[in-house]
Amino acid sequence: MVRGAGASGVRHPSTLAPLNHRGSGPLERVTAAMAMHGIHTYGIRLYEWVQKRIQKRGQRSLLPGGRPQGFTQFLGQVRQDLRDEQGLGRAIALTATAIAAVLAMREGGLLDGFELTLQDQLVQLRGDRGPSPDERLLVIGITDEDIQTQQRWPISDRTLAEAITQLQRHRPAAIGLDLYRDVRHEPGFNDLAIAIRAPNIITIRKIAGVPAYLAYGDHPPVDRIGLNDIPLDSDGVVRRTLLMADTPSGEFFFSLPLRLAVQYFAQRPGGPTPEADPDNPYWMRFGPSTFRPLDRSSGLYRNLDSGGQQILLDYRTWDDQVARTYSLTALLAGKIPPEHIRDRIVLVGTVAESARDLFETPYSSGKQEAFRTPGVFVHAQAVSQILDVVEGKRPLPWYWSDAIEILWIVALASGTGFLVWAIKTPRYLALVTGGVALAIGGVAYGAALGGGSVPLVTPTLAATLAGGILVAHRGYQASQQKKMIMTLLGQSTSPAIAAALWERREELVTSGRLAGRKATVTLLFSDIRNFSTISEQLSPEELFEWLNEYLGMLSDRVGEHGGIVNKFMGDGMMAVFGVPVPRTDPDAIAQDAQNAVRCALAIATGLDHLNQAWQRQNKRMIQMRIGIFTGEVIIGSLGGKDRLEYGIIGDSVNTASRLESCRKEHQMGDCRIIIGEPTYRAIEGQVVAHPWGELGLKGKNNRVMAYRVEVPTAGAASAASFQGDGELEPPPPAIAPPDGAEPLPPYQNHPS
Repeated sequence: MVRGAGASGVRHPSTLAPLNHRGSGPLERVTAAMAMHGIHTYGIRLYEWVQKRIQKRGQRSLLPGGRPQGFTQFLGQVRQDLRDEQGLGRAIALTATAIAAVLAMREGGLLDGFELTLQDQLVQLRGDRGPSPDERLLVIGITDEDIQTQQRWPISDRTLAEAITQLQRHRPAAIGLDLYRDVRHEPGFNDLAIAIRAPNIITIRKIAGVPAYLAYGDHPPVDRIGLNDIPLDSDGVVRRTLLMADTPSGEFFFSLPLRLAVQYFAQRPGGPTPEADPDNPYWMRFGPSTFRPLDRSSGLYRNLDSGGQQILLDYRTWDDQVARTYSLTALLAGKIPPEHIRDRIVLVGTVAESARDLFETPYSSGKQEAFRTPGVFVHAQAVSQILDVVEGKRPLPWYWSDAIEILWIVALASGTGFLVWAIKTPRYLALVTGGVALAIGGVAYGAALGGGSVPLVTPTLAATLAGGILVAHRGYQASQQKKMIMTLLGQSTSPAIAAALWERREELVTSGRLAGRKATVTLLFSDIRNFSTISEQLSPEELFEWLNEYLGMLSDRVGEHGGIVNKFMGDGMMAVFGVPVPRTDPDAIAQDAQNAVRCALAIATGLDHLNQAWQRQNKRMIQMRIGIFTGEVIIGSLGGKDRLEYGIIGDSVNTASRLESCRKEHQMGDCRIIIGEPTYRAIEGQVVAHPWGELGLKGKNNRVMAYRVEVPTAGAASAASFQGDGELEPPPPAIAPPDGAEPLPPYQNHPS
């Protein structure tokens, strides 16, 4: 939009190539952008290609595992991640979707306002573009005090003629009258009509209007008229300046700043003049510089009304500091030093707030109070910029081409997406986020220092969206993995074990399953003695209630001692100590064995409590057997993706099961605990145990040395004493803890 352009807007001069600066609607632009870039479709196709490769090969790569402890480990993890073709394809598809969405928003112009606002902040931070004030310029500002002194507005023709005469005495290079006077303001008409005929006087007009001083005589020559229209962005901020334009009647005019610059150089022998650029006749060549006009998608703009020839306005300094400024009263009183006028470009305009010729600039937001700049200072900024460019003191504002901007956005978003996908450690992700932000901000600020403007919001949004989508996707995958893992372990898993497994989930989970691996664990099997006989004496409802109370006690004791219940088998239970994270340290393996024996003693205590309670309720009391063995097994998941079970297989499992069921006729008390030789070595000296000798277990060729752990004397209720079906054996010599050894926690009877 151009202030004062009228309903028809700014038209292109005859020397410009026709540009469609009106554009289509936001929806059409977004749709066109999606079709033009096609990045989302590309990502999906690439993902489908990766999926076909996976199906063709019939395998999946391992999910990335471990956490990098250094750069070498990090590179190793990245190499492993690259072999995860399915994960890489999914990351590419998600990143491409994010990029396509942001580019569509960009093409629709939805991000222009944000980009321009942040660019304003960079303009404020970068500092001055040259010495201030510009010694080539002088501004005569008509203030509210001047209006009060003259007791009228507009000022009279005589007062304005006197001001021009006072300036001409000191031979300025050019005088620009940024005052619109389309009617006479007597007295002094004849004086002003004569004053404005001087060859260095530049008057103004609007694009959609008539010359401002037509009422004062013949039509002024074209080379002494400048357009004073100021282009405005959609937020009302002045970030562009007009160079030239056609009027609705087909006349062609330079802008006021350009016309003043031309007049300034015309005073110099051999001074440069504007001409068509040899490489492109639609561009203006002025001195050593080529002025390339903006089009509808130049720089940070996507839907710019680029009528006429416009360039980005490169502010020299803060608004009113661009030139020395004196009031009209000071000029009329002769208080301006002649050297401040001689050979200068003088702009005469109003700076009074009451005149309302005020504009917002990139510096307005940096003021503590709302501040708008008088139009005469905006023109002074444009004149200063044109002079500097023609004299080679600073380049024209530059910006990337559309292709480079898109490449920059895609590269940043893709790089961020890859790093987020490859890096699993939160602190490294924070470094990535900070690094990307610094890179984007650093490039944008560096460009601003050099007079350029590069996108800041769009690449930041694309990188954030790409990284955010991948983080969200990883979170979803993590929740699915956690759900699967917790399903495998069941509700009986101790919180510590569940947390340990979840912490190392990526190391354990392979293609949706827990990979089989060797581990040294301690297994605990339990069973109720004569359960078949007991179950026949109870109704199904009573049996379930009674059995659940018993199994619930077992599950609680296992969880309290760091084990997991692998499965219930009717009245039997299989528990494991030392999973899901395999132990490699001998001390840790021994600790698992000690925990299993402690758990068995705690179960004996729990059984005693249950028997006492059942006795009071006239319910059947029971005896049980426990077998414990420490050895090597294979752990992992068994089954398909719809039905998984945490599986533990190996000879040690069979041995523990046989220890529980061996010599059933020998039941010492209500809870018999039999352990194997490896387990006994881990607890030796910490518990009272009786050697049972080498046993020939069913299904095993080699004999196994076994020990019976002595359970402290039971409470008042004993299933053996009440049921009469316990065949007791004389106790063999006990193996007691040596002097000074730390025993396992003693058995504590529940108070009756």
